[in-house]
Amino acid sequence: MAFISNGTTVASGGSVSVSSSAIGSGTSGLSAGAVGSYMLAVMDVWAQETFGNTEAGSNLKPCNVAGTGAGGTQSGTWRCLGGTVGSTDASYNATVWLRIS
Repeated sequence: MAFISNGTTVASGGSVSVSSSAIGSGTSGLSAGAVGSYMLAVMDVWAQETFGNTEAGSNLKPCNVAGTGAGGTQSGTWRCLGGTVGSTDASYNATVWLRIS
């Protein structure tokens, strides 16, 4: 088994022990919105979303913890790492997303 980050083998062999600094260095160079990046966002379509579901970036806008201050919609496909309730109140629809493609 090998752990590869950005094309570099960080660990290989039968057991993998990876330090948090190795993981951090693999993600710290990502641009905002790049595959592998995380985003706090609201759904532009006010739909209910559950943990693990995927959503088109065209339905997501970056926000603050109150669900406001949203920027423009995003590209790619994002995986929900929390949940939304589908309310028209943005504060109930802010959650963390991971870009997967």
